[in-house]
Amino acid sequence: MGPARYEVVAVAVEAGMTVDFVYWGGHELLERLSRCEHAGRARFWFGSPAMDPDWFAQRLDEAVASAGPRHTPELHVGLPIAGEFEAFGGRTGSSTGLFAP
Repeated sequence: MGPARYEVVAVAVEAGMTVDFVYWGGHELLERLSRCEHAGRARFWFGSPAMDPDWFAQRLDEAVASAGPRHTPELHVGLPIAGEFEAFGGRTGSSTGLFAP
């Protein structure tokens, strides 16, 4: 325990309180700051919005609008490699590719 922690504990004891220190390392901080409610911080620090679910939904809408009549479900041709992309994309229920048992 560092000197600053001893000082905080001493002040707390004098005031009749207790203090508990919980370690947050790099992983814990990154996990908390990566949550959607902190997306504004990414814009502030890095000048661009975070890639939150809304951002991805907007990019998908743009891609669908851009494809227009060139892509429709009737013209879709299923390929075995699609399972690889689904696995990387985090689609649930994908049991092909790298994550296959």
